[in-house]
Amino acid sequence: MDPDPVLTGLKIDHKSGRPVYAQITEGIKALIYSGRLKSGLQLPTVRALAAALDINPNTAARAYRELEHDGVISSRVGRGSFIARVDGADGEKAVEAQMMKLELELQARCVE
Repeated sequence: MDPDPVLTGLKIDHKSGRPVYAQITEGIKALIYSGRLKSGLQLPTVRALAAALDINPNTAARAYRELEHDGVISSRVGRGSFIARVDGADGEKAVEAQMMKLELELQARCVE
């Protein structure tokens, strides 16, 4: 059985100061926009994600709620959470937005 691409692609840094749920949402978005996760792929359950990352299930659930709110995933009661359809233009915009966010964060840290 192949390893889960979500679980192998996510890296959480508990010392970064960034909320863990935000690291998960950003990590999953990056995996999608890089093409490593395809539309329709089923994500691990909240419990499986929490166990694999050694985090509280509420944190994993919050990350999934954020992703669903952003339209990145869709959840189906009793079925699970799945990667939503992502157009190439949307992916490019998301990557640009993430790069801008990281640039501003880096600038803020350099000023400190």
